[in-house]
Amino acid sequence: MKVLKTLSKNQALIESLFARLAILCEGDAEYFVAEISLPKALGAETLGEKEIVAINCGADTSINGYSEILTSFGTPFYILCDRKALSRVDAEYKGKCTSFPDDDTYCYLEKSNKEEFEEARKSNNSSKEKDNVVLREVLYKIKPPKEVTELAEKIKPMLTNP
Repeated sequence: MKVLKTLSKNQALIESLFARLAILCEGDAEYFVAEISLPKALGAETLGEKEIVAINCGADTSINGYSEILTSFGTPFYILCDRKALSRVDAEYKGKCTSFPDDDTYCYLEKSNKEEFEEARKSNNSSKEKDNVVLREVLYKIKPPKEVTELAEKIKPMLTNP
């Protein structure tokens, strides 16, 4: 019953059951990275083009539950998270993880792309500490972070099989 309740709350989780691959994203920042940067690293316009579904888990505490569900349905998946979330991922799923080397992905990306974030904050008239509109704008402008390129390299062999 718990699985049905979780499925009913997350359309992307349902879609992943019919996808070639799912990417479990710890939260918003990782979700936007997957949706915007990962297709670039795979040479695609969208994840859908490669039959990949990104799933926003909403918090690091939900990753193991989502992993369990996908495993039970036989859906191949990877996990995209930050360093803090990685410490909470069950041992059986750690090999599926690509993590950013900081306790917060947004902060890591901001530190790595200061000028782009400042410019995006100005153009969006944003004073929020973490603004997803700003993050998305920056991700569209920059090259995929190296962690995303590494994830893309893990994924590519899975996409060549029919």
